[in-house]
Amino acid sequence: GRRRSHLRQSLPEMQSGITPPSRVQQEQSSSQAVPASERVRNHMEGRIPERLERLTSGYDSGHQCKFEMSSTALTFAQDAKVAEVALDRLLSKSGKGGKVLLKDPHSSTHSSWHLWLPPHFNTSLDLRLLWRQQTKNKEVVRKWKEWAQGSIFCFNEGAIIYDRDVTGLETWGDKLDAIDFYVVIGQSRPVTMRSGSNLKAGFDDGANRDPGLVSFRIYTPTTNHGSAIEQEHTVTQDCFVRFAISGEL
Repeated sequence: GRRRSHLRQSLPEMQSGITPPSRVQQEQSSSQAVPASERVRNHMEGRIPERLERLTSGYDSGHQCKFEMSSTALTFAQDAKVAEVALDRLLSKSGKGGKVLLKDPHSSTHSSWHLWLPPHFNTSLDLRLLWRQQTKNKEVVRKWKEWAQGSIFCFNEGAIIYDRDVTGLETWGDKLDAIDFYVVIGQSRPVTMRSGSNLKAGFDDGANRDPGLVSFRIYTPTTNHGSAIEQEHTVTQDCFVRFAISGEL
């Protein structure tokens, strides 16, 4: 089957203690009740969709303020090449938001991405639905929600990320048959911005931004629906986002 170039590299020493999903968590009959271990896996893999507040246009009768969803067309990266350019521009802003979303927030990442990120990873990519408002004479006359792209990335420990779309594949074995590799996140620390007494006076925003940390292992399927560790890495959250887009470390 298809192999990514990075999987041909020599294997580093394995120290983080991340373990692949156990066989106990594997295939379950669709006619049986889903056990707790499988519910945890479902949550990690995004089968539980994120809850987004849906608003309809209207007025708050008490304040005569119009509420609506943003009517502005979303500008998001159509593929991995455009997403990487958008990431570079985003990181150059040192923590400030970008004008181009890294992905369509309503869909999974484009097939040209190195990793498949369904919508439940929007928060990990700091892709959020935020309130905006317009004021007139110090009164709020219009409020709306729109998608915004930030750089406070937060891929969390325990997340399982596949190299391609596994939608509709219910069993662990079916997924292993369909993919070339998957990633399991180990120790992690989100991007943070220094504030208050921790601020470095006289420095730009970049010096006050901690890019965080992500330790992860890459697994490849083996015979009898097993898996083997191919690589292990520890990088910043910024570098992991780039890896998700292009495969580069």
